[in-house]
Amino acid sequence: MTTRGVDFEARYGLPLGFGAFGSDTSRLDLRFSGTRLIAFDYNPLAAILDLTIDCAGKFGQTCGNPYAKWRLSTRATYSTGPMTVSVLYRHLSAVKDDDSATTHAVERIKAYDYFDLTAAFRIKDGFTWSVGVNNVFDKQPPILGDNQQQANTYPSTYDLYGRAFFVSTNVKFGNEDWYDRETPPPSIVMAGLFRVCRPGGSSLKYSGQTALRYPVRRNEPGSQPCRCHHRAPPIAASGVICPGRGTAM
Repeated sequence: MTTRGVDFEARYGLPLGFGAFGSDTSRLDLRFSGTRLIAFDYNPLAAILDLTIDCAGKFGQTCGNPYAKWRLSTRATYSTGPMTVSVLYRHLSAVKDDDSATTHAVERIKAYDYFDLTAAFRIKDGFTWSVGVNNVFDKQPPILGDNQQQANTYPSTYDLYGRAFFVSTNVKFGNEDWYDRETPPPSIVMAGLFRVCRPGGSSLKYSGQTALRYPVRRNEPGSQPCRCHHRAPPIAASGVICPGRGTAM
């Protein structure tokens, strides 16, 4: 079995001049990713080269699961104050049966599009409540009759449950402030090369416009403050940003 394809991803974010829930600002983040399957050469018997079949864009008794040539995903996220709303779009391109010599009940599966919606609310520090719905438009899986994998369809590829609602909570305990965001707060976004130093002398080095996914810990009683060679503003309850190429101390 050999495959060829291209994976791609693009991200874009911008601040907005309005907000809600007590905030004067907000942010919109966009992400687009996908896979273009160029070839999926499969041979059930390696000793017989003539049995090799290109399963890209096909499904059936030989290829098994559908191998869509296009798999796309697009997410739009709007955040303001304690609220974050996200919409996800998923696309699978059409596929056709891999056996041209046999006529089955279903010879072609049309393209499938799914939409998911999620809203998260930060009730207080350390407690977030999320609600959402997957497959908003209740898209049903294809029914394939005699040309299928199991359950009369392909459950590992298509959504079997239809529209599904969910509720979840995220609770964090302990004596630490953890920032785990794709985009850090505006007060700690800097351009160029810089470091974020933390109590105990450790530091994290970043370059570019933003620092992604880093922790900022509270100072423990009696601990030495984190210092840099350069003067820099404090961030959160502890730690400082070291601009330029200075080493955190």
